[in-house]
Amino acid sequence: MEGKFSRLEHVAQVMEEKLSRSNHVTQVMEEKLSRLEHVTQAMEEKFSRLEHRAVAASGWAVAFSTYSVSAVLALLTTCIAVAFTVVAAACCVLLLRVHKIYRTTGASISKAQQEFATGVMRNETVQSATADFASNAVRSQMAQGGAGDRRF
Repeated sequence: MEGKFSRLEHVAQVMEEKLSRSNHVTQVMEEKLSRLEHVTQAMEEKFSRLEHRAVAASGWAVAFSTYSVSAVLALLTTCIAVAFTVVAAACCVLLLRVHKIYRTTGASISKAQQEFATGVMRNETVQSATADFASNAVRSQMAQGGAGDRRF
């Protein structure tokens, strides 16, 4: 009887050790889960801040604000800002050139309208293209069942 009792004590002791290890593993897993939740929350906050920046604007402001987030991202946004700046400068230069040409020819809006009416609309190529477009539009409308929208 004493052998059975000592055997039961041994089994109980082994079970307590396994329970203790299980509790330890559970505690370690809870700590890791807590750390993972903390990291996930931090990543969500960073992504949210970055998303708001990306939605709000693009250009130099975003380029400078991304230096605190990522060097690669900052380099990319800086390149994009440089490209936008170059394109904007080129548009301004071209607009000024066209304006200068327009002013040196003595042109005006009324002269431009008169030239369009006399020059462009009397051009045979423009007239034939306009006639072809109009006839194709009428044909496609007739093929669909007549003029007008009959859905109502």
